[in-house]
Amino acid sequence: MGMMLRGLVPGASTAIVGLACAMLLAGCAAPKPVDEFESRHEYFEVEGWHTGAVFFEADGAFSSCFISSDYLNGISLEIARHEHGYHINLFKFEWSLEAGKSYPVRLQIDDLWQRDFEITAVTEKGILIFLGFDAEALRALRQGSLLTVFAETETFRFKLYQGRAALDRLERCLRENLPQAVTDYRNPFAAEQNPFKARPRSASGVKPSSLKKILKGATGVDFDVDQASEFTPDVELVYFLDEALYGLFWQNSGQGNSADDVLAITLAYMQTDCSGRAVSGQNPARDGDIGRVRQGFVACDTDDLFADVLVIESDSVNSVFVTSSSMGDAELAQEVGSAVGRFFVP
Repeated sequence: MGMMLRGLVPGASTAIVGLACAMLLAGCAAPKPVDEFESRHEYFEVEGWHTGAVFFEADGAFSSCFISSDYLNGISLEIARHEHGYHINLFKFEWSLEAGKSYPVRLQIDDLWQRDFEITAVTEKGILIFLGFDAEALRALRQGSLLTVFAETETFRFKLYQGRAALDRLERCLRENLPQAVTDYRNPFAAEQNPFKARPRSASGVKPSSLKKILKGATGVDFDVDQASEFTPDVELVYFLDEALYGLFWQNSGQGNSADDVLAITLAYMQTDCSGRAVSGQNPARDGDIGRVRQGFVACDTDDLFADVLVIESDSVNSVFVTSSSMGDAELAQEVGSAVGRFFVP
């Protein structure tokens, strides 16, 4: 069980996508016949998954992006991304379900997350589990290796492959086909108040070599620095120190945010990404001739994650350094943030 097979059952999963939108998701376009969802697909690459974007036949409007795989237990698993979030589809030809009826199930991903659902049979052969924007579930899908579905009389297990890359690609697919949906989801504030607003790559003009010199000058240590992945348009550069530290760097300019605003919003954002109880705090503020320094942290014991957040405001530009580590290396992460802050504002 759980091993993946090649060869998606033609039309099965895309039919469920269409019905899901038509039956369950408030705000979708008016219901359309299922065959209208099967008329046009645009495929993209994610290793280990069948993938695609689905469009309506009548008007060519975008419906959803999906990744899917078939398993030796005879079930097709699909994860779909649309403007209302995420949902999981399970399809099996041998099932005889009552369409429209609800069934109790429990989903679990490793020991990272579990949740009870009342799921709906959208066809006689398939069910839909609506996740929406459940941050804990999405974190688990990115990090986990085994999805278990506990039904009333059976248990099904699905090996998850390349979860982080797969979900990143789904987000990119949605961004390419429905940009406003991504903007609305990422921005719970007014657009001007969002430090994570997407922007062109290398917006700040800071090169990896320049950031490497800054980190070396501040800490005396050589960090590895590289461009951020194309799947993380909010972040410009990443930096590493062996396996102990992982950092993100970006800049905000011309948005009217103070360093205090950016720090508060970034800390709040990171707290919501913690799968358990999060503890956060802020260091005393420091102002100097060059600019202002604000520093804080988020600690998440459940995920064994610590993040130091440093914001340096100078000439209306906020430079943000997020240095993360395990809880055991929390002191080291804080030392890096403090050293960089002192480097700019002694």
